[in-house]
Amino acid sequence: MQHYAVWGNPIAQSKSPLIHRLFATQTQQMMEYVAKLGDIEDFEHQLQAFFAEGAQGCNITAPFKERAYALAEEHSERAKLAEACNTLKKLVNGKLYADNTDGIGLVTDLQRLGWIQPQQRILILGAGGATKGVLLPLLEAQQQIVLANRTLEKAQQLADKFKPYEKHHSTVKEACQLAEELQIPHLILYHTEEMHLKERKELYTREGREYYHGKLFVPDDLEVFEL
Repeated sequence: MQHYAVWGNPIAQSKSPLIHRLFATQTQQMMEYVAKLGDIEDFEHQLQAFFAEGAQGCNITAPFKERAYALAEEHSERAKLAEACNTLKKLVNGKLYADNTDGIGLVTDLQRLGWIQPQQRILILGAGGATKGVLLPLLEAQQQIVLANRTLEKAQQLADKFKPYEKHHSTVKEACQLAEELQIPHLILYHTEEMHLKERKELYTREGREYYHGKLFVPDDLEVFEL
């Protein structure tokens, strides 16, 4: 039987054991998944003993995400960026591999529920490991993030670190007004994440002509045209 756990402090509130037991039943896996209360002073030794006893992996929740990341010897790219992890896996060579699925899991679920649209303003309270894990996927989903934290310096450091990953998208009006102001002769308007792809050409063209008098192109996907 494979052994897994979720580590945190506090941990009694976690639904992970129930969720993973249901997953195991559905996929016919023989596994044990339990909640483990991490000791604030001795967490690293607890985790090392857990894997030494034969565990295959675990999830990490507050307040240990950054400490678990530091304990791992190999890391996914998203864990490296966050410098925090929510998942540890023991590799065949005995090393611990850290990953961070907090952000991609959050955004995927928000998209599934229809609760996320481009350019929404989202307030995040705190600047710890959980926040670090969700920032990149939220920015990639074109969200405008506001960070609030008890320590302003820590929030500012996090904002500065992730600023290069922001996505800036102009509206049709903004792009056309700027092109008109700069006397640009040709302008291409294209947005792959537009919610109304079938009407994109008609909508962009109609709105764009109100503000721009050069040659306006709104291509369909894979359309080839000459300037």
